[in-house]
Amino acid sequence: MSLTTQYLDATRKIQDSWFAAFDAATTQATRHLDRPTVKPFASVDPHKAVTDYFDVAEKALRVQRETALKVLAANREVTGRWSDQAQQVQDLWTAQAKATADVVREQSETFLATTRQHMQQYGEAVESQARDFANTASDQARKVADTAAQNVRQSADASAKVADTAAQNARQSADASAKVADTAASTAADATTTTVDAAAEATKRNYNLMNSAQLKSELTSRQLAATGTLDEMRTRLRENDDKA
Repeated sequence: MSLTTQYLDATRKIQDSWFAAFDAATTQATRHLDRPTVKPFASVDPHKAVTDYFDVAEKALRVQRETALKVLAANREVTGRWSDQAQQVQDLWTAQAKATADVVREQSETFLATTRQHMQQYGEAVESQARDFANTASDQARKVADTAAQNVRQSADASAKVADTAAQNARQSADASAKVADTAASTAADATTTTVDAAAEATKRNYNLMNSAQLKSELTSRQLAATGTLDEMRTRLRENDDKA
């Protein structure tokens, strides 16, 4: 059971008790006032009856106001917690995505530089050996050496292209991770806002916190019958909400 529901249930119980006491006091005062006696007000002090009548109403309104303030404070605390959690999730996803992208990019650049350096050294060594061999060999041997050197250069170019492709794929993967993180954080923030708005609307429309005058005012503003008991007026408002 949520904190808001607990406060609302407690408020309803307290409110029903006060209204029951209020109705009992009103009935008793009316019975004494309507009783035919030789000496009017012989056993009932009308000033005390009126005072008791308004004391009960005042206490009920005070309890209702304090409970409503507690519910609003609880909702505000829940809203703050959801907002903080959404911000923390967004910051965490963003930091992880950036860190992953930086690591992948750094490793790719290191791998590319190392591969190029090794292939260049290997090509230079092969070309040096081929030139030495060509100087001491015949024309046919020189052609073979040139072909071998060309093959080595082509192999080095192909390896460099493979390294470039791998680095590009790694960067694209890092960018995709960052987009996924931003989308998840945005979805969490939207869900938090929707939950907070729903809680605020539920609190606003909680007719159990309204007294008779407030319920009648709400019914009149909707052009509905403002008569009946408290439960009947609340039921009439809820039914009107369901039709809207």
